[in-house]
Parts: sequence; C-alpha cells; structure tokens
Amino acid sequence: MSDFLAFARSHGLIMPLGGLITGRWVAVRTEDKPKKKNGRYYLDSRGGAVQNWATMEKAEGWKPGNELEVRHDPERLARLALEEKQRRKAEAERHASAATRAHEMLSTAKPETHGYLASKGFPDLEGLVLDGALLIRMADCQTGKVAGLQTISPDPAGGWVKKFLPGTRAKGAVHRRGRGDKKLLCEGFATALSVESAVKSLAFQAEVIVCFSAGNIPIVAGLLGGPVGVCADNDASKAGQTAAEKTGKPWRMPDATGTDFNDLAQAEGLFVLRGKIAELLRLLNK
Repeated sequence: MSDFLAFARSHGLIMPLGGLITGRWVAVRTEDKPKKKNGRYYLDSRGGAVQNWATMEKAEGWKPGNELEVRHDPERLARLALEEKQRRKAEAERHASAATRAHEMLSTAKPETHGYLASKGFPDLEGLVLDGALLIRMADCQTGKVAGLQTISPDPAGGWVKKFLPGTRAKGAVHRRGRGDKKLLCEGFATALSVESAVKSLAFQAEVIVCFSAGNIPIVAGLLGGPVGVCADNDASKAGQTAAEKTGKPWRMPDATGTDFNDLAQAEGLFVLRGKIAELLRLLNK
C-alpha cells in the first residue's frame, strides 16, 4: 500500500490520510490544483492506476513489484511488449484524430470578443470562438504542428471550465504569442496575455509561450534553445515554483500566494507587472 501511495504522490496526487477506497475510481486533489479534485486513483487487489488531469493524457497503471516474475517469463514479457505496442498505436491514433478535429474547429471558429477575455482584463481582444467556447490552439513545441485545443467555456455554476480536446497530446504542446529570441514560459493563457502586454510596454521583443500546466513547463524548457525565462504561478502547493526551479532557468512569480501574473496585473496594474518582467528580462540579458 505504501508503494502505491508513493506512486500516486510522485504524479502530484494529494492522497487521503485515512484508508483508501478500492474497487472504483476516486477523485482527489492535486499539488498543482489543490483547490480542485483534478486527479483520480483506482486500486484493487490486482493493482491500481492514477491520473493527474493537468499533466497526464491518460491514466498510468501500477502493480506491486514483479520484475523477477517478468524477467523469467518470456511469454509474459512478449505479451507485455505486444500490449505496449498496441497501446502506443492506439494513442497515436487518438492524437491524430484530435489534431484533425482541432483543425476543423479552428477553421470554423470566428474571431470574437469573449467573456473569459473580458474577465481577465482584455474586453476588446478577439479570440477564436466556436459555440460560445474560446479556442486556444495547441501545437507541438518542436514541429509547430497542431496537437489539439484547449477550450474555455462558461461554467453554469460560475467561473470558467477549461478542457483539452479529447486525444490532445498535451505533453510538449504550447501556444505561442509574439516574436523574439528570448522566450518567456507561462502556465495559462490569461497569464501569457498579461506578460505579453508588459513586454510590449517595455518596448522589448520576446516570445511568450503558454505551456498549459506547471508540469509541462520543464518539458518545454528542455526543448527550446536560446534564453528562456519562466513566469511562474505562486501556488499554495508550490507547484509553479517547483516547476520553474526544475527548468534551471531564471524565473519570477508574484509575491502573493495563490496568484499569477494576470492576477497581479488586475490587482495592482500593468506598471507593477512590468517591473517583474523587466527583472526577468535583465536576467536573460546576462
């Protein structure tokens, strides 16, 4: 049981202190989204699985240590290899289907203002909107090919619902804004809009890159060349700071816990945000 708990925690799940529920999927909080049940686990007598919706495209299975059993069972080893090949093929097909669907939706969507953009301080900015949802293009960081979409729609209960188009390959996927040799990585789209505004107000050129999750920031940073900085979220769980430190790149984040740079811009104004971004850009110039 302790091995499974360690496995779940290594994927960012905040596991209950009491006994674990078995025989069905159980929603739990995650380190990067501690206020929401953005993860899940499954456990029974044969093994288990976990999924962190922010960092994992699919659930990852767990079984008690069985390395010796597999090593001395060629038939089982061959079966596992075949299963893995089939899994990868099915995964590739899901990714391809999502990319095709994303192309279709992006070509159908219309440039419009959107309530989400207005709520983040950009009432006049137009985005691609389809059936009331704001579409954020997600592309492979290295090839630039469309990998899928993030959709942002009104939540009937209040606020906004963010979802990836099913099958989207989120690992290594980004949304790019602006141009420049220097790259500034952000977690969310609204944060990137505020950082982009600060960069422009400084009369500076830098590319602002949305990574869509804290876990994806170190992955993207490792794929990019040239000067890279991180505009981290100040999460209570320290997920943003941990991701920024993991990159080994210069980084800055808001002072207030539970905020990102869009929150800072809305609460204290672009001038204050611009100071933070200027600090980061100076580090990239060294």
